[in-house]
Order: sequence, then structure tokens, then C-alpha cells
Amino acid sequence: MIAAGGLGTRRANWSRFLPKEYFPVQGKPGIALLMEEIAELGKVRAVMVHHPYYSQFAAWATRVLNMPSDYDHVAGTAPEAQRWPGVSLELIAQSGPYGDITSVLNADDHLSHPDDLYVMYADNLYPRAQPVMHLSGMEAGTAVIARPYTRSEAAQRGVIVCDSDRMIRLVEKPDDRAARALEARYRDRRQCSGL
Repeated sequence: MIAAGGLGTRRANWSRFLPKEYFPVQGKPGIALLMEEIAELGKVRAVMVHHPYYSQFAAWATRVLNMPSDYDHVAGTAPEAQRWPGVSLELIAQSGPYGDITSVLNADDHLSHPDDLYVMYADNLYPRAQPVMHLSGMEAGTAVIARPYTRSEAAQRGVIVCDSDRMIRLVEKPDDRAARALEARYRDRRQCSGL
């Protein structure tokens, strides 16, 4: 399940034209990096939940991300094989109150409540870290992979507060003052960042 339900308001100068998930990262659309990682899991049915504003863009992107499209014919390039063999990707519009939990619930319903559900955020990319592969090797249950806490990244990434390997609090992108308050309050607990 790929959560892509935001409008990218912090990047409003370009995100009203192009969803942030498609913005170039390391020379290719960010979503392509995530798809490469998902493909390493083998046979996967994936659903990306996007904001309804992007429905027309998503219709085009579904064709482009799943198989070589008419682009290869029009551009005169040799047809290529499916970009990510074994991955079936569907894009659906988020329905209900907008938020990450709604995206997860929409995807879970769309996928008919699978036994294994991996949740990825389309704009949180960690090339070469392969967090999805780490999750696939874990026992059943809920797991969150995050990088170690650093105050300098808290405002961009968010903070997960952990206690005995359990997540007890999630703080969305705290400013420096809020990050310092979290440090003071939870200094004796494990803290992680990397949302």
C-alpha cells in the first residue's frame, strides 16, 4: 500500500501541476525508486492511494508505471519488458477524510484485507536502504522501520518515540522547540526518526 494522498502543499509552487511522488529523485521520478524496491519482494499486488485532485494524472500514470505504453511506439524506442516484473500496480483515489489512516483503510479494502500489508509513503524515499526488504523478513505483526533520531532531521521527517521496541508516540515534523521538548520528556526512552 503506497500512501500518496497528500497535495504536496509545502511544494505548492509545482505540486499543483505534478504530484510530489513523481518529482525527480536521483534522476528519475521518486515513485520509480519505490517501485524498484517493491519489485525486490517478488510477486506483489500494490495499490497507490492518491488524492482525488490527481485522478486524471493517475489514469495516465497507471499505464506508464505498469507496462510500456504507447510512448515507446510514439518515441520510436524499442518496446521494453514490464518495468517491474511481478508487480501489479493500481492507483485509486482516496475516499473519505483525507489523511494517512484513510489511505491505509482504502487500500486494505481495495486489496480485500490481505494477510500481509506493507504501508509505504510515496514521498519518503531512502535509496539503497531497502526498508521494505527488512520488513519482509520480519515475523507477522506490525513493524515500523525508522532511522535513529537526530534533531536536525526531526522537522523534515517527524519523530517516533519508542519504549521497549514499541512505538508509543508519533510526532509529525516538530520544529526545533518541540523537538527539544520531546528530548526532555522522553530522554530515557529509545527515540527514532525517519518518517
